[in-house]
Formats: sequence, C-alpha cells, structure tokens
Amino acid sequence: MAAGDLIVHYRSPHIIAFSRALENGSHHGQLPLLQTEDYGAGWRFRTEYFDLKRPVHRDAFRTRLVPLRVTHYPIDSRGVVRQGYVFPFDLSGLSLVLSSIEEELPPWVESYRPGRLLLTEEIAESPTLMEGAVSRISVNAYERNPEARRRCIEHHGAKCFVCEFDFGKVYGEVAGGYIHVHHVRPISEVGECYVVDPIKDLRPVCPNCHAVIHLRRDFPYTAEKVKEFLISARRKRLFALKNSDNL
Repeated sequence: MAAGDLIVHYRSPHIIAFSRALENGSHHGQLPLLQTEDYGAGWRFRTEYFDLKRPVHRDAFRTRLVPLRVTHYPIDSRGVVRQGYVFPFDLSGLSLVLSSIEEELPPWVESYRPGRLLLTEEIAESPTLMEGAVSRISVNAYERNPEARRRCIEHHGAKCFVCEFDFGKVYGEVAGGYIHVHHVRPISEVGECYVVDPIKDLRPVCPNCHAVIHLRRDFPYTAEKVKEFLISARRKRLFALKNSDNL
C-alpha cells in the first residue's frame, strides 16, 4: 500500500464506503485483534474515509464487469466479487462501479466517475481498490515508469506528436520539456506482464490532443487519427477563409 491508493469497502453484497491511504502502509504478519476478531496478516495505514449514504448492491454493476474479466480479475464469471485475495482491477471496472452510485462523492473518488474525462497525467500513480476488511482488490494501473517516459521524450521530443505544440517554445524555460505521454495501447487492455517499449508504445501529446484521443472512452482514437482530424479541420478553415476573401 502507498499514499494515495484508493480503497473501496465491500461488505457482501454491498459497496458501503470509499477511502484513500494518507501514508505508505506497513505489512504485518499478524494484525492487532479488532473487537476480538483475528484478521491475520495484512496492511496498516491511515486513511481518509467516506461512508456511502446509500450502499450499492453488487447486482447494480456485476454483470457489466464480467466482459472486462482478465486473469485473476476480482469479479468471477457470475459477476460475484472474489474475497480474501489481491486481484488486479482496471480503471474501466472502477468507472463501471462508480456509474452505479448516484450520490455525490469526494473529489478523490469523483475523478474516476464516467463522464469526468481522465487524462493519463491525472491518474494516481498506484490506485488500489480494496474489498472488505480482510480482502483486497488492487487496481493494476500499469505504473507510469519515469524511465520509459524519459526515453519516449528523448526519442520523439517534448512536442506534441499530433499538433507539434511545444510548451517550452510558447511559455519559455518554465515549461520546457513538459508534455503528456500517451499509451498507444489502452492500458486497460494489456496483460499483467506488460513491458512498455518507450518508442513504439508511447507518444508525447499535449493536453488538448490527449483529451481528443480519449473523447472515445472505450476505444480511444489513435494519435494518428487525431492528427488526421486536425489536418482536415485546418483544410476546411483555409477553404472557408479563401471563399470569404473571394466574396
């Protein structure tokens, strides 16, 4: 567990609360007894806690999670939450769960709700979804390796692959080298042993183009396709401008 990890509290058959780690956790071979109940080994850490006013029954989301299942996924073929072990859990699954919650959530949870466009740079480095007091479900966010990011920018340059916007040239030294890094392959689709090739798998893009790439949530546009959109829009503007000059 690390500071910033997201936790969802599940008491069968309801999701009852959310919390997030305020500090890095420490693992103990034997946790202290809580109300005489022995939880065995586990993590200890301070959290910020939010109780749901209206707990959400798993029937509200479980069947929609089944198609997302991958190896060791926290949802079985019936859509039932597996308990007592650590499982990878993708951000698409978390979004589906949150789409079933109607009440207002704290900002650190709300940012993952569908309809709130999430850019790669906005996602916490190691979000984790926890299930129950004993059970844990880990969100496998395929941690953004800073070395992979560095090598991507070193090869492609710190300018947008789509529109060629360069923060350093526009804003000066204060923004030199700043750029988002986009995963060519949607992160929710890759396997547990995904090895990033910084040159083939990553593209530097500005926030605007990155937002357009992710306008289509389930199947993001490719950077190349967004570049086609941009070129086409520019041509239409030039055509319209020429026609207006001839009037």
